[in-house]
Amino acid sequence: MGDLDNDGRVDLVINDLDGSPMVLRNEAGAGRWLQVRLVGAGRNTDAIGAVIRVTADGRSQIRNIRSGTSYLSQDDFRQHFGLGDAATVDSVVVTWPDGSTTERENVAADQLLVMEQAAGQD
Repeated sequence: MGDLDNDGRVDLVINDLDGSPMVLRNEAGAGRWLQVRLVGAGRNTDAIGAVIRVTADGRSQIRNIRSGTSYLSQDDFRQHFGLGDAATVDSVVVTWPDGSTTERENVAADQLLVMEQAAGQD
């Protein structure tokens, strides 16, 4: 799963063992959204083990960064958050695998937000 065309709608690719891959492109209408991509420091550049909390319109959503999301498959490391009608995200809080945190406030919706772990942390 992932947003193949960066339009804020999550798409799906299925690879059958004996067949050709199937691309299921999401063309349905979408509300506001935010994607978050983390860049970890040190050897863990994919930030495996980090936790992202996004709060918008008084509602919080949490995503965990993990590898190997299912048997012989992997979801996109970018995390997708549906925001409904919210044009702004109140806060994005990342808890990195070492326990440190990074926070952004008043983030515009409908974008890919890249957050990097401070150097010297891993």
